Amino acid sequence: MGLFPSNLSVEEEHRFPNLAGIVGSKAQATKELTEAGIYVHDAVTPGEVNCEVIGACGSWIFRRAWYYWEAIGPGIPSDEAKILHDKHGKEVRVEGHCGCPDPVEYCKGKPVTYYHIDTQRGLKALVETINGS
Repeated sequence: MGLFPSNLSVEEEHRFPNLAGIVGSKAQATKELTEAGIYVHDAVTPGEVNCEVIGACGSWIFRRAWYYWEAIGPGIPSDEAKILHDKHGKEVRVEGHCGCPDPVEYCKGKPVTYYHIDTQRGLKALVETINGS
């Protein structure tokens, strides 16, 4: 199983691969972003993964970490975040929380501005929510 402390609730075959320390991870990260409908931009990405790309969707920025994507943006209103959570809450984690809490309760009704996304389907679902699809 490996060390995936924050996304054990997602089946291993659906998780993103761990790209920490992997040389040449740009192609994998680009593929993941493109498949989700996220614009890819070349960028220096110091941190866990040096994949040399970031993603952008509207005002949201996506940065690759170990085995998940970090998304930060202006916020998803709590009612929309709740719908996303009800369908994908174990793979699109509010505030990166490993307990996958309900966004309305955890963020006290405020918009959710930060997520960890563990799967391709979760990444696509977040993009659809951002785009209002």
